[in-house]
Amino acid sequence: MSSSYVIRFESELVEKIVNVVLEKLNHIFKCDYKNDDLVGIEWRVRKMESLLFSEPINDRRVVGVWGMGGIGKTTLAEEVFHRIKEKFDGHYFVANVREEIMKQTPNALRDKIFCQLLGEKDGYIDTPRLTIRRLQSKKVILVFDDVVNPNDLKLLVGVCDLCSKGSRIIITSRDRQTLKNVCLEEHIYEVKELIDREALRLFSLYAFKQDHPKEGYEKLSEMAIRYAQGRVERIRYVFLDIAFFFKGKPKGRVERILNACGFFATGSLSRLIDKSLITISSSNGIGMHDLLQQMGFEIVYKESEQPEKRSRLLNYEHICCVLTKETGTENVEGISLNMSEVNDNLVLKSTAFQKMYNLRILKFFNDSNSSRGQLQLPSGLEFLPEGLRYLHWDRYPLNYLPLKCCTKYLVELRMPLSNLSDLWNGDEALGNLKLLDLTNSLKLTRVPELSRFPNLEVLRLGGCISLIEIPSSIGELKCLKDINLNRCSKLHSIPQSISNLKSLTVLNMSQCLNVTELPENIGDLEFLETLYIFHSGIKALPSSINQLENLVSLSCIGCKGLTLPPLTGLSRLQRMTLDDCGIIEIPQSLGLLVSLTSLSLTENNFESIPASIKQLSELIQLYLFGCKRLKCLPELPSGLRKLSLGNCTSLKCLPELPSCLIDLSLGNCTSLESASTSFLVPEHKDEDRIENFLRIEKFLDFSNCFSLDKEKVMKDVLKTHLLKHKIVRLCIPGDEVPQRMRYKNQSGSSLSFTLDQPNLIGVSLCLVFDPKNYYGHYVRFNCEAQFIDKSGHNSKNSKFSFQRHWITDPLESEHVYLWNDLFYISDRFAKAKFEFFIEEASFQYYIEHFSLKPQHNSGAIIKCGVLPIFRDDFLCRDKKRSRNQEDEEEEPSPLKLKRDQTPYNSTTATAESH
Repeated sequence: MSSSYVIRFESELVEKIVNVVLEKLNHIFKCDYKNDDLVGIEWRVRKMESLLFSEPINDRRVVGVWGMGGIGKTTLAEEVFHRIKEKFDGHYFVANVREEIMKQTPNALRDKIFCQLLGEKDGYIDTPRLTIRRLQSKKVILVFDDVVNPNDLKLLVGVCDLCSKGSRIIITSRDRQTLKNVCLEEHIYEVKELIDREALRLFSLYAFKQDHPKEGYEKLSEMAIRYAQGRVERIRYVFLDIAFFFKGKPKGRVERILNACGFFATGSLSRLIDKSLITISSSNGIGMHDLLQQMGFEIVYKESEQPEKRSRLLNYEHICCVLTKETGTENVEGISLNMSEVNDNLVLKSTAFQKMYNLRILKFFNDSNSSRGQLQLPSGLEFLPEGLRYLHWDRYPLNYLPLKCCTKYLVELRMPLSNLSDLWNGDEALGNLKLLDLTNSLKLTRVPELSRFPNLEVLRLGGCISLIEIPSSIGELKCLKDINLNRCSKLHSIPQSISNLKSLTVLNMSQCLNVTELPENIGDLEFLETLYIFHSGIKALPSSINQLENLVSLSCIGCKGLTLPPLTGLSRLQRMTLDDCGIIEIPQSLGLLVSLTSLSLTENNFESIPASIKQLSELIQLYLFGCKRLKCLPELPSGLRKLSLGNCTSLKCLPELPSCLIDLSLGNCTSLESASTSFLVPEHKDEDRIENFLRIEKFLDFSNCFSLDKEKVMKDVLKTHLLKHKIVRLCIPGDEVPQRMRYKNQSGSSLSFTLDQPNLIGVSLCLVFDPKNYYGHYVRFNCEAQFIDKSGHNSKNSKFSFQRHWITDPLESEHVYLWNDLFYISDRFAKAKFEFFIEEASFQYYIEHFSLKPQHNSGAIIKCGVLPIFRDDFLCRDKKRSRNQEDEEEEPSPLKLKRDQTPYNSTTATAESH
């Protein structure tokens, strides 16, 4: 063995040892995590830990945290979570559950929790069986903060039952009964107010920077505590600015602007959140209840009866009066006017803002993009207050900003759709400017020397169709993170200096038609995450693109004649879109894009896809629509969930598809002869239970696939319906209801029949659609059902929808739409429990038109059918019969069909045509 080899081996070993030791030290320090700034937290944390880890230690346990709003439930849960999370294999803190459930379904939130616990980067989960197996090996800690609805909670808490023993869930709620529904009474901890000595210490820390009152201030401090105890803390300025100007805006942006105003926004926002005066959404937007916002308005209105003496102006009439009469005073700190609410133009004098030298925020915006209600400055504009931090002026009417302008403190300058040809007719420097937005300023020919904006982070010039060049000084902006040059059609090149922007994460050069190449050294943008060049003039990607190891999203749509280098270094790329680029061959290196989750290659000219695509274990979505020369597919990644092959007119057959595929689109694949549907059937006996829990729905579109063996596909779908474990929807050419449907008619859109056995748990539904009888562009199929039990009770109307909107014009003949609905999965028929004996049923199919009321008598539905699904149907009742016998029953004899469709007594089913 050579000495160099020994040295190299020993150095690697030492490095590994150091890493292991560091990891263990980090673990120790994390386990010793303690926040000394939280007064009175220690004994509360110890109480919580005793509830979490009391005997038996290896059970799965839910612990509740209960108390009134603002009492500190979230703070306590966060502290406990951070102290103990390292003891578990997986952990996740779900903040603001009440708000999250309003924005997404409980199932979507549950899937997001799965991804966090399993360490997934995206919003998709593995196959159900693998997901369960992976969860069963993990001991996890979960926190659900601010829970209101006990029904939502039961579904979320079910996650814990899938995880390893020893897992824990912490839930905070203002409703004790909500907690009692999911945890034992003795596992609920009540959070109470600070006791007097704790409150005094907290007050002293804020007031005197020590843990006791300053000498001489003892009694005054005690009086302050008694006065403030239990009252809402008012961070007045920040609260009022949000109510007037920043509701719904991103938290980071608001912090940046308010910090520039000297308000120490981070701490202020935290306190407002703690007191439930504002909320932070999952997309990081600041929310405020309408009533609280109205309270903020009332506070300002009461400052003075005269608008010009108020701190903030929002009302059009007040703003018009103050600006046109030039009565503004030093009291005015902010103005916000939505011009879309104004019919007339507002004409201002050049000195309209002369007296408002304390103005911090000026916002003239138009949220409807209409051209009405513009501000006009016929005499120009002489002055804008120097103290402005935020200036937003849609459709600014002048060619320049005034020389005496707000350059010293300005943080954001937003002037979309302006009449600017240049920002200033002079040399102005904006040392604090973070964002410059001149989007759609059609006359803008140049931007100022960018070195004057040393702290600029966002540059938006999209739609500036007269802009000719970008100064090379852009390379000096070391803080620049986001550049948007979309639709700068006269721009001919991008400065090579752009590669010096080490902080850049987003570069959008889409629809820059005259830009024909990227900088050769673009690979130096080491933190670039998003690169959009779609519909530009770029014909090739430089080889240095493989150095972009942090690139996450690449879009090159419509770059005609695009050539691709070997894709060797893009290990973090998740989304790649290369639609309509005329690509003839896909590089064999495709399989090296190991993080790819979405790949779109629609409307290209290749005949095959490299077999290496199978290596893309993270790939979830594959779009090949309109690849008309594509003849075959290789084996696809096992995790694929969506496959789009519409208009692939040369494709004749499909390989075996992944079992987790849920969306298969093959519309207008006119040469398609065979397509395996084995992926519909679960591979393992326990997958039935797993998929029920995950509510799997699968969709197959075979519209206009006239060469396909349609009978086999429909037979497989119906067989899947009877397995009662998932929802499957199918569109396929055909003019007959499948024979297997127990009840059907020969014409019309309705059916009624009597059931001959109890325990109905679902239905398989079918209709035949004739596009010649339908004249709309979009269509949605619905079925309304009524169920009557043997006591005569009516279930009222239950609605079952196909849940897809279709463009009907391309359909060239009649098509069969086949789908199912399982009551215990969909919850659409709450009364359909196993013990409920339904005796009579009637079904009415109809088409729901967009923007119109439902049309129940549309002649486009020419036939229909229903197959009831029972808990103990023949597939479950007789498991010992042979496969041959099963196949014989799947194809009903004419005698059996006749018997099923002919009434002969009160308990035998009948079919009626309406």
